[in-house]
Amino acid sequence: MNENNLNNEAIYKSYIKETDIRDNNVMLKYEGYDDFDKAAKKVSGYVLITIAVALFGAIYEYFSFGVYSYYMIYAFAIPLILGVLPWIFIASDRMGKGGAEKVFPPMYTINLWGSGIATLTVGSVFHGILDIYGTTSSLSKVYFIVGAVLLLVAVMTFIGDKEKRMTDARIA
Repeated sequence: MNENNLNNEAIYKSYIKETDIRDNNVMLKYEGYDDFDKAAKKVSGYVLITIAVALFGAIYEYFSFGVYSYYMIYAFAIPLILGVLPWIFIASDRMGKGGAEKVFPPMYTINLWGSGIATLTVGSVFHGILDIYGTTSSLSKVYFIVGAVLLLVAVMTFIGDKEKRMTDARIA
């Protein structure tokens, strides 16, 4: 099958092995096909989370009788900066020339990164609630420490996986 025929035919997806199924049950894997879709879904998910956190912060601030907290006001910036922007870069990098050869982060790295973002966001909202309430807690610092550690581990696993792929490519 030539490339023009493949683009004109309907694509049936098997979610069990993440491959495309075509005529005569031929299994084909398209590099970069799923990665752009995953990145686009991540962008839209983080945009929705950013909007939800911003709305929550605005409503909470509205009913706080003039008391406000910068942790609550800027809690939306965490998923915006750490979630939306990196995934926009990944999605745009996958669309460019040579996009199929680009390294897509492994699933455990994506999960660690998302957990770090969630931990930092919840910690910021929690600290903001405590500020508005007029009290403090030493446990609110734990959110920021754990979130930073999760992000650091995600970056380290991404770099380690990239190095492993480069080493495997040199050996092969």
